Amino acid sequence: MLINNLNNANATQQSETLHNIISWWLAFTAALLLPVSVSLAADDLLTAQERSWLKAHPDIRIAPDPDFPPIEYIDSNGEYRGIAADYVALLEKKLNMKFQVAILPSWDDVLAQAQTREIDMFGAAAATPQREQYMNFTAPHFELPGVIIVSTKVDQNLTLKDLHGLKVAVVSGYVWQELIERDHPEIELEPVPDLLSGLKRVSFGSVDAMVANLAIATHYIEKSGITNLRVAGETGYFGRYALAVRKDWPQLNVILEKGLNAITAEERSAILHKWVTLGGKKSLFENRTFWIVLLSFLALLTVMAILWWNWSLRRQVARRTAALREEFSQRKRVEQAFDNSEQRYRTLFDSASDAVLMFKDGQFVECNDAATNMFGCSRKQLIGQSPSRFSPPSQPDGRNSEEKADALITTCLEGIPQMFEWQHSRLDNTLFDAEVSLNAHTESDQRYVLAIIRDITERKRIDRLKDEFISTVSHEIRTPLTSIRGSLGLIKGGVTGELAEKTSEILDIAYQNTERLLLLVNDLLDIQKLTSGTIQLEQRTFNLAEFLDQAIIANQSYGDQYNVEYQRQPVPTVTLTADYERLMQVMNNFLSNAAKFSPQGDVIHITAEQHGPMVRVSVQDHGPGIPHQFRPQVFERFTQSDSSDTRQRGGTGLGLSIAKAIVELHGGSIGFHSTLGEGSEFYFDLPMDK
Repeated sequence: MLINNLNNANATQQSETLHNIISWWLAFTAALLLPVSVSLAADDLLTAQERSWLKAHPDIRIAPDPDFPPIEYIDSNGEYRGIAADYVALLEKKLNMKFQVAILPSWDDVLAQAQTREIDMFGAAAATPQREQYMNFTAPHFELPGVIIVSTKVDQNLTLKDLHGLKVAVVSGYVWQELIERDHPEIELEPVPDLLSGLKRVSFGSVDAMVANLAIATHYIEKSGITNLRVAGETGYFGRYALAVRKDWPQLNVILEKGLNAITAEERSAILHKWVTLGGKKSLFENRTFWIVLLSFLALLTVMAILWWNWSLRRQVARRTAALREEFSQRKRVEQAFDNSEQRYRTLFDSASDAVLMFKDGQFVECNDAATNMFGCSRKQLIGQSPSRFSPPSQPDGRNSEEKADALITTCLEGIPQMFEWQHSRLDNTLFDAEVSLNAHTESDQRYVLAIIRDITERKRIDRLKDEFISTVSHEIRTPLTSIRGSLGLIKGGVTGELAEKTSEILDIAYQNTERLLLLVNDLLDIQKLTSGTIQLEQRTFNLAEFLDQAIIANQSYGDQYNVEYQRQPVPTVTLTADYERLMQVMNNFLSNAAKFSPQGDVIHITAEQHGPMVRVSVQDHGPGIPHQFRPQVFERFTQSDSSDTRQRGGTGLGLSIAKAIVELHGGSIGFHSTLGEGSEFYFDLPMDK
């Protein structure tokens, strides 16, 4: 078995990395599968009859699997790439011929057209009884093991017999489907269109496991950044990949066998080095424990760097919050001045560093010097003008400036102060970003609107630089973290042999901290995408009740950790068209927060109710509630109700900020109700399908 072989290899080669061991195994397998050969000229390889056959068949159509990296795939430029593609290119050179590459939508289409002989061959396929009915196969190029992939919540090793009665994903048309249907009919197979779809279904818990090729599955897991999957065992099956030729062309099969035999060991090795990233056989350390300690030390350094970075950001947020509070206090003092005395009002009004304006019935009636400087005009040019004169036709969100301003002013005059960001234009039509505060003011039985405006152009620029820095650092950190997590996970799984108890404890700590760091980095990347507007929604239609049930299943282990129960109340029959995975991210945040802040043995209620064209999804806990002073900051970044160094519950303070942005991208809204000592209810409203 592969895992036993790797353990034996590790014992003899001391502490070589898993990467080098797998690379050695691939190279060794390729050497066994392909005979030792010498490079021959094309004319020496083929007989006259074989050369004549090729001349009579100039158009040989080869169809690759379009999405099977690193074995074979079609890249973004429509080029045939991968291990099999390099073998085909060598065959063309050695046999002095040219294949026609047919690009089909999927592997199922390749198999279907092979049966009807619309295509003549494919470059990498495993021989099965069903395929051998219509295709001849050469000797394999290489072989790769089939493995069982499960969620990290499943901690035991598995075999195919352990999957009897469970839902198991396989890529439709791949060799694993045929082999399992033949040998293990008790397994409930769930064919999926591609490997990434299957991995996501395992990640979100809609299937119990997936059977796939080890190298290809690892490629997709690293590429997509899925962090909650692991290899739980082997299937006992191997994907032995060979060239396949239509059954009625045995001559071509013989020709290709000769071409393969002419490929040298150096050429085969070069292909493997190119696509499997084969490393030299260098022992990293002389002692296995030293390797583990080093990986843990690197993880610890990363933890310290992230914690320092987070602490620095929190200090910046605290300073900015203090500045905003001071600004708010200043504005309150300005407003109070209006109620005290005309002289005090005039002094503060003219000396304020922010632009202060008063308007009534859609016209400015008063302003200070800071306002004229901000808009680049004189007091005479400003008084009597409509606020829309100093705004572009539309705001960055696409709404008409005049209509949006009228709505804000109307709300303000109803007694609800408004604070928002706005894009203004100066007299010369140059644009700048500003933060605006509107408050209603009564003087001599007349209702006015007091506007305080601050230019935030520089603050916006700094925010953009900060977001770019977060994005760059997060991307740079995620790559080594993924590698560290994968290495630690393989060591925990026993790939380097049995670990001493103390070593295992140190390894567990390093692995858990690495997982926490990956979650933090993913949150930071999500925030950057949301704030920069680069995130794209992948919308599909789904049933709300089934969605909520799936959310409960995905978070049940988290609830078990805090000894709480999730309970869904009956919900109306509703369908939504939205990004399923992003909304699941919102539900995961709601449910995990409710579990963390609920007392032991509590029941967390999940409900859904219709409100006109909208549906409201709510999660209610019975925890301590949210302090009044923290409620205005609940959905801000890097904020937590307990931000002290001794806080009992972990988290980055990003989850609710991300949830709010996701809901608003769907045209919805998010909010909460909380009573101290009784609990909190978080909810979001989304438009229903008509």
